[in-house]
Amino acid sequence: MGEIRTREAIIEELSEIQASMDALSEKRHRLLGQLAATTCPFKVGQVVEDWPGISHRGRLVRVTGVTAQDWLDTWTWKATGVVVKKDGSDSRVRATCEEWMFREAKRNP
Repeated sequence: MGEIRTREAIIEELSEIQASMDALSEKRHRLLGQLAATTCPFKVGQVVEDWPGISHRGRLVRVTGVTAQDWLDTWTWKATGVVVKKDGSDSRVRATCEEWMFREAKRNP
């Protein structure tokens, strides 16, 4: 027969497991952010001319963020930005470039 445990002992063990899971989740999130920052060719604040899907119209994009993507245990990056107006200010038009889009654009210029 199995050990008889009190409700409090079970709750305590569950709390310890949850704390471990939270710590691992935070570490995973931090590592994914580092992966995105080191593998993405774009940096926050950078103005990009060859942004996939935008540059063919002669527009520039200012990078506003780089985040990690986690989909089915595949880790990639996603950059977001805004299209820059001719006067140099940011427009309301948003732009997104995921790692696969960047690779495809480089493969098929």
